Amino acid sequence: GSEQLSIREDLSRCRQLMGYCPQFGGLQTNMTPREHLDFNAMIRGVPQNKRRATVDALLDKMDLKKYANRQAGRLSGGNKRKLSVAIALVGDPPIVLLDEPSTGMDPEAKRFMWGVLSATMAGRCLVLTSHSMEECEALCNRVGIMVNGRFQCIGSLQHLKARFGEGYTIDFRVNDVSMTEDLNDFVSHNLSGATLEAEHGTALSYKCKDVALSEVFDIIESGRARGIFADYSLSQTTLEQVFLRFASKQREEDSNGNIESKQPNTPSDMAYR
Repeated sequence: GSEQLSIREDLSRCRQLMGYCPQFGGLQTNMTPREHLDFNAMIRGVPQNKRRATVDALLDKMDLKKYANRQAGRLSGGNKRKLSVAIALVGDPPIVLLDEPSTGMDPEAKRFMWGVLSATMAGRCLVLTSHSMEECEALCNRVGIMVNGRFQCIGSLQHLKARFGEGYTIDFRVNDVSMTEDLNDFVSHNLSGATLEAEHGTALSYKCKDVALSEVFDIIESGRARGIFADYSLSQTTLEQVFLRFASKQREEDSNGNIESKQPNTPSDMAYR
């Protein structure tokens, strides 16, 4: 609704309107999923006569009904994450904060989780942290990347790819390896910003920068008409590549407070929906 609350003066009420899924912990090992959800429904202010239906709906939504009365400590890692997300959704809060919601999940469970979250996004603000760019692309319409605790960029997926990406990737396939030299000559003379990234037999991949997309298609189609290659595919910079570009700037403080370089593999990033 249009209710406006102060986080200073109405903290208790604000907490009832926020769902939170921590990255680790948050579960009582000797309590069952049903007990967790019922307890949190009570805290969130769900009326007693609606708590049973609320709990049943969440157990069903997260595919936890068969484990409803099993102690949380005996659940698999994936089901623990499902339960943690279910707790965050109790009471249908307008704000949901998720910290690495799919950590430790197998690919099938992860996609199930994404489907549930996507289906519950309407009418609420969902904020999640993730190191999985695939997860960000699946769930988020706004993404921010943080390096050394500061935002380096924020915007839609397409904006970040266009603003911070490095052009396009063009994959060619020739009919015979003897034609690769002709293809290389064609690319070097017509796509001045293209560099060969990989070559595997009759498949060659180029990175292309500083050429308008419309021009790229015109040039490539002229080459195909001349029979220089059999077919091609063109793809935009991935969010993963944008992420790694910023990750290369990641630095950390040593014990003396000095900034030193860090391997670019674990920057913090935050995605917004």
